[in-house]
Amino acid sequence: MQNLNLFSASFTRGLSAFLITSVTVIALNGCRTDKTIGNITETHAKTLRDSANKYAWACLDVKKAAVYYDSLFASKYLIKRDYYDAGQVYAEVGNYSKGISIWTKMRNVKNDDEFDYAYFLPDLVGRQFFYYEGLIKARGFKKLWSHYKEYPLDPRLSHTDSLLVKQINQMFIADQTVRINYRNNKTPQNAYLWKRCDSLNWITMDSIIVNRGIITTKKFGYKPSKDFSILFAHLTDSLLKKNMPLMTDAYKAGGICKMYFALIADKYSLYDQGHQIYGTQFGPDNATNKNKIFPIAKIKRVDKRRKEMGLPSLASYAEKNNAKLPDDYPRYNENKAVF
Repeated sequence: MQNLNLFSASFTRGLSAFLITSVTVIALNGCRTDKTIGNITETHAKTLRDSANKYAWACLDVKKAAVYYDSLFASKYLIKRDYYDAGQVYAEVGNYSKGISIWTKMRNVKNDDEFDYAYFLPDLVGRQFFYYEGLIKARGFKKLWSHYKEYPLDPRLSHTDSLLVKQINQMFIADQTVRINYRNNKTPQNAYLWKRCDSLNWITMDSIIVNRGIITTKKFGYKPSKDFSILFAHLTDSLLKKNMPLMTDAYKAGGICKMYFALIADKYSLYDQGHQIYGTQFGPDNATNKNKIFPIAKIKRVDKRRKEMGLPSLASYAEKNNAKLPDDYPRYNENKAVF
């Protein structure tokens, strides 16, 4: 009887240890799919989401993030933000059709009003600076672009603010269109349309800033603020100098996205100091048929500064934009960054 009790106690402890280990493995291993672990619980779905976000936005490893999103989408515990984040990740790894498909499905998700479909879906098109060629080949691009031009206004905005947001949206579409057209076909006509569009946008942007101030995420939402920030980065040097203090104050107050403020800060720093901080600015180099990244201050620490602003390494950025890395840029190791 004593041996039986000892066996029973030992078996119980062993079973408990096995169960604890199994739960721990399941919680930590987000790469396993629904087929291998059975129905994904709400707790496990949250673990998968956290892991996907960590690899996508902190570790900047979109391939691993895509694996976690594959597992997460095998569950029923999806929120609207999952569709938004996953769409970006799949576009990053080159699976444009899947990214568009996921973002299109987002409009039918009703359980998360905070991430409004109309405001987040257009950002995939806004990223066409990197993905334009892939998006053109992907099915559904025309439908997505059509929706982008006509996305519904946020009902939480006043009538006056809604009209302003619509105006900024239209200015941004024009801004991106003339640039893409010129990059694809460098004709005098496309060059003229680019200059003409910018000159009109400069006048309107100056008026908006004088009368309404900086368009921040806190008051107007992410999408209008993002569009405004990119238009701001394309202002003339004199308008940048005039309005940079207002933009800096808005950023310090948490009203401007880090990534877009980095673009603005670099543009202004090039004008004011002759060098940039984050390495976002580049231009064509006819001698090499590549783009040339403009001078960067204290370049040995540029990747640390880029990471703080949510930007990928300079090496990755240069590769996506067919740009030659500066000669004084330290070789970047993706596994162990050189800062």
